[in-house]
Amino acid sequence: MPHNPTYPITLDVCKTINIHDLQKFGYLAPAQLKNCIISWQQGSGQSAEIYITINTIASQPHIIIEYTYNKEDIKYEVALHAKPSNLGKGFLWYFICPQAGRLCTKLYFNNNYFLHRQALGKAMYHRQTLTSTQRNLVKQFLKTETLETADTYLNAKYRKTRYNGKPTKKLIAIQKLLNSFV
Repeated sequence: MPHNPTYPITLDVCKTINIHDLQKFGYLAPAQLKNCIISWQQGSGQSAEIYITINTIASQPHIIIEYTYNKEDIKYEVALHAKPSNLGKGFLWYFICPQAGRLCTKLYFNNNYFLHRQALGKAMYHRQTLTSTQRNLVKQFLKTETLETADTYLNAKYRKTRYNGKPTKKLIAIQKLLNSFV
């Protein structure tokens, strides 16, 4: 009897909310209340859109996520946590997963909610679902692509491969790479 397929959740295709993106666009500045819209596109049309309210004024910073899924309006709060940077410059922000209670920098959409990847159960990245033969093929294609990139660099017009009679760091790195394939 064959096994029933499990079809794990593939994290690479899940819609995500990334704390680094929110920080990059200035939504996590201290003592402010901001609204934003995050949308995803699939093909030529828009596939999803969510509304986020980011509150860093409150004693417990949080974001409120609002969207419609399967004709149902969904609205819930995800707590934020700020840790001081180990470099002494500002803070590092994290989500606190509403289900698992874990600190994370990325929330994945599944079963109507954005959650930490470990709260999704047996979720996997696409590469983990490949057979060993498929992984070996991917490695071979990556090697070929790397060799083509190195060849393009070495044969580029006006490319400096030496400076003051010494090889450049880039040339040395490419030579090491090419020697690893031999």
